[in-house]
This record gives sequence, C-alpha cells and structure tokens, in this order.
Amino acid sequence: MKGRARDNVIRSSVVTAFTIAIALVWKDVFERAIDIWIPRGDALYTHFFAAVLVTGLVVIAIKVFVLTEEQAEEALEELGRRLNHTNGHGKQGNGRPRTPKKHPPADNGI
Repeated sequence: MKGRARDNVIRSSVVTAFTIAIALVWKDVFERAIDIWIPRGDALYTHFFAAVLVTGLVVIAIKVFVLTEEQAEEALEELGRRLNHTNGHGKQGNGRPRTPKKHPPADNGI
C-alpha cells in the first residue's frame, strides 16, 4: 500500500474506533433518557424509538462531516493550485515567465 493510501486507511480505522467507543457511551445515555421520557411499558417500542432517534442523529452527523470534508478538500485543492501557480512551474502569479535571479559572483578569496 502506498503512503497516502496507507495513511487514509489508518486515519479511517482510528476514526472508526473512536466512533464505536463514543456510540457505546451515548447508547447508555439515550436509553436512560428514553426511560425517563417514556414509561417502561413496551420495551420494543422504547428500543425502536431509540434506534430511530440515533439513526437520524447519525445521518445528520455524517452529512455534516461529508459536506465539511468536501469543502475542506476543495479549499486545499484551490490552495494547491494557487501555490503551484506562483511557486514553481515557470510562472509568477501574473502569468509571465519567471526571470532568473542574478546571484553575485562567489568570492573565492583570490
């Protein structure tokens, strides 16, 4: 696996591990909150309500994450284009070819 692909897999794995840990903690919080709001009559109804609520919140969180990730990638690509346009590739920001810098002759002590 190449460097960037490996880094993406590692990053994704770490985020997934943290997500699972957070989900397990929030599961207990949601169950206790639902126990308070809905009387303990029908356990299946309570679990169904919790599942729908958590699924809705997770879908919203994923949408926000994907949108912000896309915006960040677009911003990074634009920044990369600007840096490549001004820092190398033979042109300055105004589109003109670069003029080589003149360096003074080296003083060899002669």
